[in-house]
Amino acid sequence: MPKLTQLLGMKNRDESQGRSEKDADYLARVVRENAKRHNFSALTFRFCYQLALDLSTAELARTIAASEYPGTPLHRYSELELSAASVYMASHVRGAPKTLTEVARLTKVSSDTIHALYTELYLAQQRLRDADWHDIFGGPRHLTAVEMRRTLTFPPLKSFGRPT
Repeated sequence: MPKLTQLLGMKNRDESQGRSEKDADYLARVVRENAKRHNFSALTFRFCYQLALDLSTAELARTIAASEYPGTPLHRYSELELSAASVYMASHVRGAPKTLTEVARLTKVSSDTIHALYTELYLAQQRLRDADWHDIFGGPRHLTAVEMRRTLTFPPLKSFGRPT
């Protein structure tokens, strides 16, 4: 996890203000403080805030975007595209699903690009070792990633007609 903290480039909640701030206030402050930054950490928080998603969703989206997925060529996507797909995925996993159209409209990334990148992220997370999967998505350590995956809702990989 220390590598991930370095990768994120932002202090975590405990280091910056402690637990005295409400989640919504903390998220709003982080967005304001990072308004001019365009890295995936700042972008995911900004997008989650603008979509009225909660702090846990923003943190999951940031972690998804920051994580390494061996064998997956994510380098061909921009930080903006990676952030958009991460927010889309995290919103579903946390139970506050946003449609591809909502995310695409906000981020100015095409829904086809978001869906293609989401598909790559989804397939990549299935190949992660249990410990790596838990570092990203959380959950009880006594359950395997396969067992935890069954309890989460991911957006559909394929849809009929245009992705939603």
